[in-house]
Amino acid sequence: EGGGLYVLDPPESNTWQVIYDGENLNNQYRDFRSLAVSSDGSYLYAGTRGFGSGIGGLLLCKDPSRAKDMKKWEVLANDPDNEVRPFQFYLNLPFWSEDRTYWGAADNIDKHMTFIRSLAVDPGDKKVVYLGLEDYGFSLREGLWRYDGKKMEHLSLDQIFEGVGILSLEFNPYVPGQLLVGTNGQGLYVREMEED
Repeated sequence: EGGGLYVLDPPESNTWQVIYDGENLNNQYRDFRSLAVSSDGSYLYAGTRGFGSGIGGLLLCKDPSRAKDMKKWEVLANDPDNEVRPFQFYLNLPFWSEDRTYWGAADNIDKHMTFIRSLAVDPGDKKVVYLGLEDYGFSLREGLWRYDGKKMEHLSLDQIFEGVGILSLEFNPYVPGQLLVGTNGQGLYVREMEED
């Protein structure tokens, strides 16, 4: 039942304020695994884990200074009503869910299979965020994804790390446009922004 997103307010205090917790959205988003802020500080992205911990999804707050106001947040991936399901795990079900009964209806697959382990915001465009998905090798849908403000794109397809979980993402501060991609047991890769 626990988990959530909290902020020190003010930062120099010992007072923690709740942004998201089990009470905010009926325990739908509570297992926060990744956070990323745009270079100008105006966008805050949050990635959550599904599995047995509510909904795995991508959330965005366009005014982090008012992050405690739930009206400032929007769901970019895996909304509670299943209208936004960009990862499409149901098209490539893991071997133990082929009958689609593990989590009930097929509509639930994306919400529960999604585990956004890492995030990195494009330093030159705050509307573009890279996502590292992990699902412990159960599906080829895991890997590197890119959201451009309108649609989600799977960048791991036909790559050496296709079907490999992405644990960490970081833009190289010394080489503009270079994204470092850390995988789950398959090494570290470099992706040049020109490829996108």
